[in-house]
Amino acid sequence: SAPSLPSNIETATMAAEQSKTTFSELHSSGSIFDSQKYQALPSAAVDPNADVCSSIVREYLVSGDLDDLKQSLAEKFEVINQSRFIKRAVILAMEYNAFERELTSKLLADLSWNAIPKHEFNEAFLDLVTTVDDTVVDIPEAAIMIGKFLARAICDEVLPPSFLDNVASFSSKRAVEVFELARNLIEAPFFGVSLEHIWGPGDLQSRKRLVREFSLLVQEFLLNNDQNEVSLSIRKLNVFSFNYLFAEELIKAAIVNDKQKDVLVQLLVFLHKQSILPKTHIEKAFSYFEENLAEISIDIPLIKTNLAPLREQAKAALGF
Repeated sequence: SAPSLPSNIETATMAAEQSKTTFSELHSSGSIFDSQKYQALPSAAVDPNADVCSSIVREYLVSGDLDDLKQSLAEKFEVINQSRFIKRAVILAMEYNAFERELTSKLLADLSWNAIPKHEFNEAFLDLVTTVDDTVVDIPEAAIMIGKFLARAICDEVLPPSFLDNVASFSSKRAVEVFELARNLIEAPFFGVSLEHIWGPGDLQSRKRLVREFSLLVQEFLLNNDQNEVSLSIRKLNVFSFNYLFAEELIKAAIVNDKQKDVLVQLLVFLHKQSILPKTHIEKAFSYFEENLAEISIDIPLIKTNLAPLREQAKAALGF
């Protein structure tokens, strides 16, 4: 398992040097939060470590690997402010789709249990609300999405329900809307079940459905050989970060259908040129089969003889 993260000494040092009051100071002193005194965390434009945070988060949104992310955080803890990392993760997730937002909600829940202190999440979410008027410039639905992230965080016990009492300290209309939406969501009947699916039908609960959709697309393609139809169907699903799952289904079909291998490789090349399957997704798909060869060969014996030649053919066709 991934190592637990060391406490962030930099956070405490910076807090002591700041002239304005941070939430950590208010939290430890038991004072009531005052949004007028709150020192907002640096935006990505002025935070020198924003690129490090973004890189770690983006890699996680592609891989979905929590252990790898925690390993990266442990290696970079000396230069990463934890509350800034949390805020950056939420901001980036809002720029993506339902899959990535669900991944991020799960990430926050996991980190709050065994990696990052609870007060860092308090500070991050207060900053998200404090800066919501700026965020909506680039992400028009930011207030709604932050409200959903907040409600889900309370449902997952990342934050206490009393966090919503901070609404009294905000005068911004959008900030108040964030709190009101979150409160309405957690006070709704069966709120726990509803919040587990807060990001709609595109959340990770539908991952198996997505794999079935991709598998069906491959089978339909083997019947009609219509590359454009496959491209259009994948775009309509609008789950770019998970398109590597389609590559996996395509590779699986090519392994067991040797006579159809050439046409499937041509489809792989077509989707790559269409920017639907980037190089990283194709390599990730092949790596999945290579790393799990022994286990997969139980169900797909042909993988032992067909995988390596298929990869070489695909590399040659793609020019990798």
